Amino acid sequence: MESCSANLARYERPLSAQEHQARSTVFRSSGLREQDYGVIFVQHPSQAMAVIGEVYPFSAQTMCLNCLGGEEEPIQDAARRAGAKLISAPRTWLDLRIPGSQLSLNIRKSGGRSSTREGTANRGLFAFPATATSVGATGPNGTAARYSLHWVSEARRNGFLVLLDTSAIIIGRESIALSTHRPDFVLCSVAPPTAYTRYYCLLFRRGA
Repeated sequence: MESCSANLARYERPLSAQEHQARSTVFRSSGLREQDYGVIFVQHPSQAMAVIGEVYPFSAQTMCLNCLGGEEEPIQDAARRAGAKLISAPRTWLDLRIPGSQLSLNIRKSGGRSSTREGTANRGLFAFPATATSVGATGPNGTAARYSLHWVSEARRNGFLVLLDTSAIIIGRESIALSTHRPDFVLCSVAPPTAYTRYYCLLFRRGA
């Protein structure tokens, strides 16, 4: 079976000068290495979700653990068709202050901790947002409060591939440090400093 990244690489195409600038802005602001990730530009976040739904190898032995609650319907549809276990989790599960987190329990159960190298097992796909979008969920300077990226590393240690939706953060005006946790897939919104256009792109970790 081909890896997700091999299938996603087929969606890559030559970039315009503006897209090259947007691409450079994403890597500079996230701390990720260009050689480790491919980039697919899309018109809208829902298009990126559709691409993931098309290429992810869901099966009856995998799980789709989803905390997005929005544009991810194509992914959930693909999981249902393949007979994967589908869990739509409320965003309250992402709160690290809650003891005995339901999210941790779901990440760790179903066979326990994977015995394979991090990121190579296929227990399923874990999708969650980088920011809280509910009313009143704000951080410093009025920006959206961010969820802990701890979840990326915990899910990967337990055999999941991780889709992180950072599209509520306009990269180029804000930054997000991803080099420590290295999600498998990252949905980005980017506005390069010298451009007036906002771009959306999907990063995918080569080898995922």
